Amino acid sequence: MQSDVELFEYRSGIYSISQINRNLRKSQEVVLGVHIYFPRALARYDNYYTMMEDFVSEYNGPLVILEGLDSFNGTVEAVSNLGRLDQTFFVKTFEANDEMDPKPIEIGWRGLVSFLREFDPKIINLIGGQYKNQSIHPRERGCLGLTEHELKKRSFSVNVLNNKGLTYN
Repeated sequence: MQSDVELFEYRSGIYSISQINRNLRKSQEVVLGVHIYFPRALARYDNYYTMMEDFVSEYNGPLVILEGLDSFNGTVEAVSNLGRLDQTFFVKTFEANDEMDPKPIEIGWRGLVSFLREFDPKIINLIGGQYKNQSIHPRERGCLGLTEHELKKRSFSVNVLNNKGLTYN
C-alpha cells in the first residue's frame, strides 16, 4: 500500500511526516509505539483502536512508532489523519508477523537506542504491540515484550501502558 503522506527522512532509518521535527526537543518521557495497528482486521480490538487513536491524537510529547514493512504506510497514513505531526517519528521493523520481530530493519537496536537517548528521557512508555510479560523467554513475550526487554537491557527505565488498554494480548 502506497501512502499519500509525504515522509521526510529525519536521519538514516528514522522518518517524519513533517519537517517541523528538525530540532529534537528533550523530554522527560518518550512514548514508543510498537506495531500499533497490527491487528486492525480483528473486530475484538475495536476498543483498543479507539483508545489508541485518542492517545495518539492527544499526547503532546515525542512519539516514536516502530512499524513492520507490511503496515508501515497504513500506520503513517492513520497517524497523519489524526493530525499528529510534531515530534512524531517512524522506524521500519521486520514484518510484524515475522515472529513479531520489532527489530528496526534499517538502524538496528543500536541506532534506535542512540536516537531515544537524544531525548534524554527519564522513562520510555511503551504502547501497542502484543504483550505477554509472564513468558520467560523474551521472544515469547510478543513484540512489545521483546521491545521492553531490549530497552531494559540497555539501561532504559520502561513502563508498559497496558493498564490503559494501549496494548493487545
